[in-house]
Amino acid sequence: MKKPFLKVALIPAVVLLAFASGCNLVDSPGANLDTDASLVLQEEFCVQFNEYRTTSDFTDDASTLYATQILAWLEDNNVNLDEICSIFQSGGRIVLAEPYSGHPWDITSKIHVMRTDIYDEFHPYLRPQTVTLPGDIAGDGYVPSFHYRGVRKINRALEDLIDGGMPTLSFVCWFTKVDPEPSVVDPLVFSWDACITVTVVVGDGDCGDDDDDDDY
Repeated sequence: MKKPFLKVALIPAVVLLAFASGCNLVDSPGANLDTDASLVLQEEFCVQFNEYRTTSDFTDDASTLYATQILAWLEDNNVNLDEICSIFQSGGRIVLAEPYSGHPWDITSKIHVMRTDIYDEFHPYLRPQTVTLPGDIAGDGYVPSFHYRGVRKINRALEDLIDGGMPTLSFVCWFTKVDPEPSVVDPLVFSWDACITVTVVVGDGDCGDDDDDDDY
């Protein structure tokens, strides 16, 4: 069965993160839910990053794999991959992974994303923004402003996943500034989770029209 891909239409609206869970994704692809769906599932998946920084400028490059978590979730819900009509990122957030007791920091950065399992290039995922640690990401976390090109890349990876691939993503922080500036005697040390919300539409034997849905 050919699964209609979600078209990107410069949609102000996730993930990393509003999907029906109440978050608000800026510039995320809109979902084409015009289908005979029998089930709509949604879940959040998180990957942890551990920071130890002694300078203000740094690049944070970490390859992460959400695929195993997502496949296990689908299996737990008895969803066959060929029954899926649509799969897409519907939200995202940044949240503290462990309790933080240090002094406050202001961290300004933008994040790009790239597929590492195929030939690819980085595209913007999170727009430049300043986050205060720990206040902004404590509790329920911080919902960032997403860039549609990065979210579209995530959605392509999700489509490839249910088509039998095993996509791997690399997220890179660029042009990061930290205030006050970290040092050897005052390092920036904390653990955080990058979380995306994934929505899956499962069809009841029919995923609706299949006309030119590849033009993303």
